[in-house]
Formats: sequence, C-alpha cells, structure tokens
Amino acid sequence: MAKVNLSSPKVTIIALALLFFGPMMLAYFYVNFFPSSVETAGKAAKGQLIMPAKPMESFQVEKLGGGELPVDFFKGKWTYVTFTPGSCGQECVDNLYKIRQIRLTQPEDIDRIQRLLVLTDASAGQALVALLKEHPGLEVAKGNAASVGKFMQQFTGQETMPAHLPVYMVDPLGNIFMHYEATANPSDMKKDLARLMKYSKIG
Repeated sequence: MAKVNLSSPKVTIIALALLFFGPMMLAYFYVNFFPSSVETAGKAAKGQLIMPAKPMESFQVEKLGGGELPVDFFKGKWTYVTFTPGSCGQECVDNLYKIRQIRLTQPEDIDRIQRLLVLTDASAGQALVALLKEHPGLEVAKGNAASVGKFMQQFTGQETMPAHLPVYMVDPLGNIFMHYEATANPSDMKKDLARLMKYSKIG
C-alpha cells in the first residue's frame, strides 16, 4: 500500500479545502436529511437550521464539579446545549426534561448523545443540586461573566440571556447547526434526533 506524504502540497490543499468547505458540505447534509426543518424554519416548536453551521470557537468555562470543560468536549458527540440564569425557572426545567427524555428514546445510540447546561451565574450551582439529581449524566458548565458571555454569544449572537431559553444542537465536528425554541414539541425534537442517528455516520 502506497504511503501518503502528509507534508505534500496536494495533501495541504485538500486539508485547506475541507477546512473552508466543510461547513457547506454539512449544510448540504442537513438540508437533505432535514427538509421538514428547512421548510418550517422560523416557526415555533420546530427545529430551526443554522445556515451555514457555525464552527465552535475556543472557549474557557468550568465544569460545575471542578476543572475546565475540555476544549474537545463537543468532538465526537451530538450535543444538546441550553442555558439558564441564576435560577432554573420553568423553561429551564422543561428543557432539561425534554432533552433527557429524548436522549432516552435512542437506547442503541445513547452514548452518541450528550447534554450541557450552562449557568450564566456561577453562584447558582448550589441552588440546583436537587434538580440536577434528576438528570444524571448532564454536564453543567459555569464561569465568570466574561467567559460565559463569550461562550453564549457563539450560540445566541449576544452576551446576555435571551428572553426565552432555546435548546441548541452541536454536531460531532463541533458545529452549531440547529436550535429549538423553548416551546418546541418534544415529538419534533425526537424525530430529528432519530433521523440523525439513523443517517449520520459521524459521532
């Protein structure tokens, strides 16, 4: 078998092409496998594609249990991400319940899916202890206002908490590609996830 010279100009050009055109290729994938989501973009209770998908930038937030959230946290998994201010109100509680239950509907692929809750108030962790016991496996991140604001901006486009709390999805390549309104129908979210697990070969 011929060896590939990783330092050759041809390999470099291919790598650069994947870097720049990768998001467009992903967009093509999502459009073809989520036509219903594209048609209903902008409507509540439906998955809304982010076109083109947004590659995650570097971030620095901490895990609630200690240590930093790894920079490769999003690599290799399909990730649901949601945010909460100081207290986890009803929208937050509903979001956590939905993504927990929807993940459980995919027992054969459950290890391909993870969940992340981001606290915009680092001091809120203690108040959520009882609630978090209901969500084993949920990763919780926090940090100072600047680091969490920068992290949030990648998803929401702003460094402040939106009026309502969407649920975002990040693909195993680290691209933010879809979000759901707080009022999203769990059945719609379940169908999207099932389709992803069926057709996707990544993650």
